[in-house]
Amino acid sequence: MIIAVNTKIPGKGSMARNENFIVETFSRIISLHTQHTFILIGEKKPSESFGASQNIIHEVIGLQGVGSAKWYLLFNIKINAILKKHKADFFISYGFGSPGTKVPQCIIDPDLSCIHFPGLFKRTHLLFYKSFISRSIKKSKSLVVFSQ
Repeated sequence: MIIAVNTKIPGKGSMARNENFIVETFSRIISLHTQHTFILIGEKKPSESFGASQNIIHEVIGLQGVGSAKWYLLFNIKINAILKKHKADFFISYGFGSPGTKVPQCIIDPDLSCIHFPGLFKRTHLLFYKSFISRSIKKSKSLVVFSQ
């Protein structure tokens, strides 16, 4: 099975806790499931955090920064191209899914705070979040949320 994992965390500022979750969780999954190939998609080639396993392929998207247009480009075009290139069987993403792909996907989101606390977000980001997350959730096979 070919499993693509988006290791880019949407947003800016200190995201160390979320990045740590991705690295710790998927480095263990990758080491336990050597029969599968994992495509790790990120802004830059990750350090040895994920290990140097033979079942890892790194895909660098090179798209850094925050903004609705960049996220749209990333999740609708760049990631879809990577999923097609590697003929991925499953896609796991933190924050957003890819509404345009036919590949089954799982979205991991810590809290869906944009839905419950809209006042914490810029208006332009909020409109994008609500529309994009809603479409991503409808398209995904599963959703993992850590909070109530």
